[in-house]
Amino acid sequence: MPPQDPAHWRELGVQLRLQGRLNEAIDACRRALEYAPGDAKAWNGLAHALRFRGQLAEAREAAERALQLRPDLAAAWFNLGAVLVAQGEAARGIEAYRKALGLKPDFAEAWSNLGGALGAQGERAEEVDAYRRALEVNPRLAPVWSNLGDALREAGDLGQAISACQRAVELEPGFAAAWSNLANVRLSLGESAAATEAFRRAIELDPRLASAWSNLGIALLGQGVIEEAIAAQARATGLAPDSAICWRNLAQVLVKSHKLDEAVGALRRAVELAPGHAGMRAALVYELLGICDWKELAGHLSRLEAAEADAVPRGQEEGPLANVTRCDEPARNLVIAQRAAQNISMRYRPQFAAERRTAVAGERITVGYLSSDIHNHATVHLMRGVFQRHDHERFHIHTYSYGPDDGSNYRPEIRAASDVFRDIRALSHRAAAEQIAADGVDILVDLKGWTEGIRFEICALRPAPLQMTYLGFPGTCGADFIDYAILDAVVVPPGEARYYSEQLIYLPHCYQANDDRQPVASEVCRRGDHGLPEEAMVLCSFNRSYKLDPVMFAAWMRILRRVPQAVLWLFAGDHWAEDNLRHAAHAHGVAPERLVFAVGLPKPQHLRRLQLADVALDTRIYNGHTTTSDALWAGVPVVTLMGRHFASRVSASCLEAIGMPELVTRTLAEYEELAVALATERTRVAELKSKLARNRRREPLFDTRRFTRNLERAYQQAWEIYLGGKPAQAFKVLE
Repeated sequence: MPPQDPAHWRELGVQLRLQGRLNEAIDACRRALEYAPGDAKAWNGLAHALRFRGQLAEAREAAERALQLRPDLAAAWFNLGAVLVAQGEAARGIEAYRKALGLKPDFAEAWSNLGGALGAQGERAEEVDAYRRALEVNPRLAPVWSNLGDALREAGDLGQAISACQRAVELEPGFAAAWSNLANVRLSLGESAAATEAFRRAIELDPRLASAWSNLGIALLGQGVIEEAIAAQARATGLAPDSAICWRNLAQVLVKSHKLDEAVGALRRAVELAPGHAGMRAALVYELLGICDWKELAGHLSRLEAAEADAVPRGQEEGPLANVTRCDEPARNLVIAQRAAQNISMRYRPQFAAERRTAVAGERITVGYLSSDIHNHATVHLMRGVFQRHDHERFHIHTYSYGPDDGSNYRPEIRAASDVFRDIRALSHRAAAEQIAADGVDILVDLKGWTEGIRFEICALRPAPLQMTYLGFPGTCGADFIDYAILDAVVVPPGEARYYSEQLIYLPHCYQANDDRQPVASEVCRRGDHGLPEEAMVLCSFNRSYKLDPVMFAAWMRILRRVPQAVLWLFAGDHWAEDNLRHAAHAHGVAPERLVFAVGLPKPQHLRRLQLADVALDTRIYNGHTTTSDALWAGVPVVTLMGRHFASRVSASCLEAIGMPELVTRTLAEYEELAVALATERTRVAELKSKLARNRRREPLFDTRRFTRNLERAYQQAWEIYLGGKPAQAFKVLE
């Protein structure tokens, strides 16, 4: 073939490109165009090679030149589409792909690329359809099967997603990305061990696949293998230093290992890389609150508010727990919870829609409690007495635990108080739901809500006819798979029911369970043993540091300035929070040594030392919950500020239920004045402590048997509504 033949050079360019010899391919295409400048295919070949080498502007020019010469050249429209998408012009790229397919409907690669572009735009259904069209043309395209699996996972069709990913690895066992996508589906299904194995296979095939390293870290974190999880995440950020997701995932495992300063640093990097990602910014705010680093808080909060006023892309939303921690607007709390719940609902659809059960005389109602906190945790501190007081002649109590066994006495006690106790940690979401359904649970009670370690996917599969949320999360779940929320009229006044996706069950008195057998250590306990001045007025707040905020801390500092003989006793939990709080005190004109920090102690010893305090000061946006009950049980009056949402009204509910509403304030100024008055009137504090000691045994708050009977009435009434064929409906429990 003569060297001046343009077809020779054009075809040589194609062969060189396929071999990865891009510079030579470009030279060959240019040589063809020297001999035939009107050869549209040569211009398209040049565009293709330039695109692969990353010279997008030149590739676009070449593709457009080809189309000027041959508007019917499908391959040129394809290349133009690929360049446009790479340049960030997704809508025009999609249009170009569609023109290619209009000219050549069996163009599998164009269907595949169209699917990827549509997926990037959030058009999930069209993305899936495009991949399927590509596979109709060529069913042996492993990358397309892999991409289809990932798209189906995003769309929530996990069953078909896993089939697609498995098909990809069958066709091409050495395809690392397909193994990684398969692992992601396994992880979504709750199959942590299988996901870990698939991630390791992907990494074995391609050790530079950063996403596989990062997601392996998440899988290992779920199994409690913390140090290996950190190593995997560090490898991911090393390979992909510009990936915000990798930095966020690294922060997640660093928090678990209590490396909070490093976690904050990782989240700062994530936010720098993805400033519009509300979820990452909210995570940073949450951790900054956790170490009481408030210097940059206002800026982040204003950016969060601005982001949430717009349409936040799915998967980038703030989490519900972070939201109720910083925001006391029930309407906003609902929107955030609904977005989070929709992300689960679209992936996990009801699988156990059984026929409506009929009433059988004398038949016990089977209640299943679902939680990861069946160990030494605040939830069990509150609920232990309820488990032990349940009426087993009327209720069959099942407990489903998916959290660790910490070796404490709490877990064996809950096990002993349950008719059935199942450890479902190793089960996938579906397998766990199948077990609950097979056990015939009538009412499934989630004790987590949107708190750490949640597995709402189990509830989304609808293993029980009635599903409720209780205690763990102070707000709505926003989920269509939760029928009822159990609460009281103080935390959620009836007029605010519109901010809840659930039907509301109103318990009398306080919604919060308490254990009236909770032991208090008997050993001698002196102020000096805990760094407290013997003659000082001791004000305390043992709430977790993330509940502290600059507004309330400033009020506490004003109180200390007005009461020179007072000290503030806190539980910071880490040295970063202690250092930041001491610096903040100094900035407010208060000697840092007037802040005294407590260490962690076993619960009986903690309750004993609490008795050294004179008055407890509650936090503002997120009240003390178990913390408030602990103070009242120890005999310490609590001053609270009633807020606007559930999380900021729990202490008010507790105080109403123990007959001490005089400690509930409605404004920050009123809160401050009451705290100062008590801190300067020891006689009044003594009177409050005497009243509290009397009320502890005669008011409803710590009457565990009475509370349990009311809770059982709630279950009974909800079950009767269900058996009557009616939808869930709000009601009040009457004693």
